[in-house]
Amino acid sequence: MDHGHSPGDNDIAIIGMAGRFPGATDIGTFWRNISTGVESFTRFSDEDLTGAGVDPATFQQPNYVRSRPILDDIRGFDAGFFGYNPREATLADPQQRIFLECVWEALESAGYAAPQGRGSVGVFAGMNISGYLLTRLRAFEMGIDTSALMIGNDKDSLATNVSFRLDLNGPSVSVQTFCSTSLVAVHLASESLRRGECDMALAGGVSVRIPDRIGYLWEEGGQESPDGHVRTFDAEGRGSMFGDGAAVVTLKRLSDAVKDRDTVLAVIRASAINNDGAMKFSYLAPSIDGQRRCVSAALARAGVDPADVSYVEAHGTATEVGDPMEVAALTRAFGATERRQYCVLGSIKPNVGHLDRASGVTGLIKVVQSLRHELIPGTLHYRSPNPEIDFEASPFRVTAEPTPWPRTGDRPRIAGISSLGMGGTNAHAIITEAPQPAERPARPRRWQILPVSARSAAAAERSCARLAEHLESSADDLGDVAYTLQAGRKVFNHRKVVVADSTGRAAALLADPAGPLGRTDATVGRQVGFLIAGVGEQYPGMVAGLYAEDPGFRADIDECLAVLGLTEPGQLSDVFTPAERTSDGAGDLARLMGRACGQAPRSMTEAHLVQPAVFVAEYALARRLMRWGLRPEVMIGYSLGEYVAACLAGVLSLPDALRLVAYRAKLITSQPEGAMLAVSANERRLTAVLGEEGSRDLDVAVRTGSQVVLAGPVAAVEAAAARLLEAKIGHRRLETTHAFHSRMLAPVAGELTTWIADNITLRPPSMPYLSNVTGAPATEELVTDPGYWARHMCETVEFGAGLDHVLGIPGLALAEIGPGQSLGALTRGHPACERGRWPLIVTTLPAAGDPQDAGAALATAVAKLWLTGVPVDWTALHDDGVGWAPGRVPLPSYPFEHQEYWLEIDESALGGGTPAFDESDPKSIAKAYPRLPDTRWIHAPLWRETTPRAPMPQEAARWLVYTDAGLADELAAPLLAHLAATGGEAVLIRPG
Repeated sequence: MDHGHSPGDNDIAIIGMAGRFPGATDIGTFWRNISTGVESFTRFSDEDLTGAGVDPATFQQPNYVRSRPILDDIRGFDAGFFGYNPREATLADPQQRIFLECVWEALESAGYAAPQGRGSVGVFAGMNISGYLLTRLRAFEMGIDTSALMIGNDKDSLATNVSFRLDLNGPSVSVQTFCSTSLVAVHLASESLRRGECDMALAGGVSVRIPDRIGYLWEEGGQESPDGHVRTFDAEGRGSMFGDGAAVVTLKRLSDAVKDRDTVLAVIRASAINNDGAMKFSYLAPSIDGQRRCVSAALARAGVDPADVSYVEAHGTATEVGDPMEVAALTRAFGATERRQYCVLGSIKPNVGHLDRASGVTGLIKVVQSLRHELIPGTLHYRSPNPEIDFEASPFRVTAEPTPWPRTGDRPRIAGISSLGMGGTNAHAIITEAPQPAERPARPRRWQILPVSARSAAAAERSCARLAEHLESSADDLGDVAYTLQAGRKVFNHRKVVVADSTGRAAALLADPAGPLGRTDATVGRQVGFLIAGVGEQYPGMVAGLYAEDPGFRADIDECLAVLGLTEPGQLSDVFTPAERTSDGAGDLARLMGRACGQAPRSMTEAHLVQPAVFVAEYALARRLMRWGLRPEVMIGYSLGEYVAACLAGVLSLPDALRLVAYRAKLITSQPEGAMLAVSANERRLTAVLGEEGSRDLDVAVRTGSQVVLAGPVAAVEAAAARLLEAKIGHRRLETTHAFHSRMLAPVAGELTTWIADNITLRPPSMPYLSNVTGAPATEELVTDPGYWARHMCETVEFGAGLDHVLGIPGLALAEIGPGQSLGALTRGHPACERGRWPLIVTTLPAAGDPQDAGAALATAVAKLWLTGVPVDWTALHDDGVGWAPGRVPLPSYPFEHQEYWLEIDESALGGGTPAFDESDPKSIAKAYPRLPDTRWIHAPLWRETTPRAPMPQEAARWLVYTDAGLADELAAPLLAHLAATGGEAVLIRPG
């Protein structure tokens, strides 16, 4: 064997598994059962057998075996989840329904239930003959569409139905080789992947016998067990137990799986299939040579020395002839060797029975779990070897006890698995343990977003509970868990999300019904806009946590610092440093910004320091969101916020924007100090209260739509505040040193215009944003005029008019870029903002005094936007440029909400091919047809003739419209047209 074997395109990774097994509805329970020696057979009572239609004279015979491995709830199905209407679900064979749910779970297990990023997916699968249809052949006499019956029951439709329901566009092939079906499907899927016909493939099988709760009459020489137990390789083994089950695996080229950081559960090194041909006793008989050739071919293709195979999962039917022949074939395939009994031989069938079309992949799942848990389960009921098997002269041994299967240095553990089909189609695969994941650096960001969604509120709650239980004992990286939920799960209407910095915290939030944020919303692809704040709400340490923990945010800040000629963020402002630290770089900044200030700053609240710092923080924050796929449909800035919008839209390059903000700040601080006052009143009310004299020295600096901001000399603002207090009008003094957007800045307007014309390149906007000056969209003509930016400094900020435009975009979500929620509050208070839009407005940073971590706040903002249907580029969100890349890990699957769908036939109501009923009695006619859920009956002629002006019938899922014998179908045409228009299903039935 080549111990240096490296992953290549011929190696196929198993990245997902799912199944329904006797005694187990999932892989975890299945493994617990088989690893602890549980026999999952059900013994039937007289009532069970009578209810299944077995004649008491039959099951009371001494050779009647009244047990079988069966599944729970074969009548239940989540029809709506897969787009079935009740009629389709009722007509479909339970095998089709169960397999479809297993396929979905296998995709979720692999982390690829969402279509994005998975490429072309093939389906290779087979099912047993439809006992459901065979026991309901009289359904053809009941007016049911034949094509609907066949689609839901024919073997040929199994794979293609999966592809249709789940929109999978790779090869879709139904495989039928009796008992070897599902392992043959694995072989064909693997070959399809190697040929590049698909990027992923699903392979499996299903077998459910209808009726299921019945036993059988044992006959000497038959394939079935005489005592209701399967004793593979044992001296008392005399037959198998045919059971029900479904099993599916998700496959991918190993090289692709490693590159994409999928969880590789095990590796298929090679597989082979063949047929015995005619050189055997009968069609049903096995062939030692045929099996030998198949095993030998698989070993050769894998490049594996049989001496390195430490476990083989045998077909193991427990028949007196089949077991010795299988061991003989394996022994010959392994070849002459001096080593004896070094390879453990086992079979899953004593635990769950012979699952027919699902047996091969069921055995494969056992092998994968044995590799992952480093344990080979014991072979149940094995006491002494079948005397026809010479184990002592073979490489094989069988043990009834679990056998440890530890890793041994650099030698990979290798297993084989056989599946043998009636008619001679054999399959064998060589399976090795998964390669160890490549090391990666530590995850840079603590806070992770864990989204969960479902089609109903109850299912969403159960999904959260399942995930919480999983995380309580999980060793998975929380970033991998988050990415799997983000990129690997389909988004449904009932949405919940938690933001956490540890697995334990995430589990606690998910387990608490009040822990997750939640929203019910069918929107997908909602657009987002940015509300970009100005100065006034900043505080020490505002983005310190983000700068320390988010490499992407830090990179944008550092880029700005480099443009400014600074090396540390503390040289710019203490908003970038932890709150307990103080900046000692103010003098550096003063010298930087023109070196013309002539004096050291007196306070970190001075405008010439604050404005560049706020610009840099908000620019980096907006860039971070845009890199995560949150590209704004429109932006509106508040004062300085328009500079951020203009830079993001390309009107100003980043260097030009930084230089302009710094120069503007220098000019503003060169003017006399002023004050600003926010007032909760309209201008007419202000004029009435303040009078002409009181407002003569004041300007309206900002109009928000719900309040105004006055600006002017300090004395004038204080006098106005006193009058407003007397008039009991709400107002608030803003923390600012100057009267922004007022005539007090007019003396430097010309200087700013000239400086811009000489030093700044202005370009047309590449993204839409609103002008503060006009309240309308910024145009090329407007923003490329240097004088515009002087007007912006001195004139009123028409923020309310801008919000009129923003709120006129239906369904737009809004992210507030900056600290706190001042702009969000202004937007909610705007007359055009309906209360229903309030949840669409989210904050991205905590306000001053809010103890929330900045990283948590930003993650929560993204989570809230996701709740509303704003698409997020999750891959970009995890791409921090430091080498850590997320992977996909197995997580609990969707909690399907089952309803019973079962076609019942009242044989007494059928005779001579004609339904027997009273034409005027709906209850009578209903007895002649399937008892389908959500169905209502209506008698067309009676409705037409006796109630011509009566209201039309109310909506229903299905209408069965019957008319009298001999009457034309046209009598029912108007009624049928109306019923079809209600969205229901209308079917016309004629007696005779």
